[in-house]
Amino acid sequence: PFHTLTPIPTEGIGLNPLLENPGMIIHPPMLLGGYAVFAIPFAFAIAALITRRLDDEWISAIKKWALLGWLLLGIGNIIGAWWAYVELGWGGYWAWDPVENAGLMPWLIATAFLHSIMLQRRKGMFKLWSIVLIILAFILTIFGTFITRSGILVSVHTFGETAMGPAFLAFLIIIFLGSLTLLLYRRRDLKDEAGIGALVSRENTFLINNLLLVGATFVIFLG
Repeated sequence: PFHTLTPIPTEGIGLNPLLENPGMIIHPPMLLGGYAVFAIPFAFAIAALITRRLDDEWISAIKKWALLGWLLLGIGNIIGAWWAYVELGWGGYWAWDPVENAGLMPWLIATAFLHSIMLQRRKGMFKLWSIVLIILAFILTIFGTFITRSGILVSVHTFGETAMGPAFLAFLIIIFLGSLTLLLYRRRDLKDEAGIGALVSRENTFLINNLLLVGATFVIFLG
């Protein structure tokens, strides 16, 4: 890319006109910031699994970080939807594009996580849910980066590709297999201290909420 052109152009081709929008000052940094922030809760979750310190201490340490990542992704998705409506002429805010979906999935999982930790801290429930969800949220951020930068799928967001696609994929596989191994090894330490109890209860509502959010994420992933 640094080879000299002959003749030397007096002007470059400029920025893609689709990206000449004030929303682009906010949308990418918010999404990428959200992706990056989820590395912190993930690191704490893995450390808790390795050290067997699976009480509420790791939850207290990451709650603000998880909330920050959730907020950044939410803002990024909203600004991105507005940009799509203004610039792309879809007649709507969402087109279920692969890269759009990649930004939505970790937000849905993070939403489920933030609900799960409420019950874990108050009643010692949803321990497995909580740690699986935050690990999954981070894995989905890596997956989103892979989808965006590898060019493996056709997307209106394909403004640039990188040769690092295989590296992202390898990292994704390593993270997934390593996390799964740790979860299976520590599964006995992740048992709930109390049961759900009554059919109509707050706990059951939270469980249904988690199932719906994870189910929606799974459907989006397949789509």
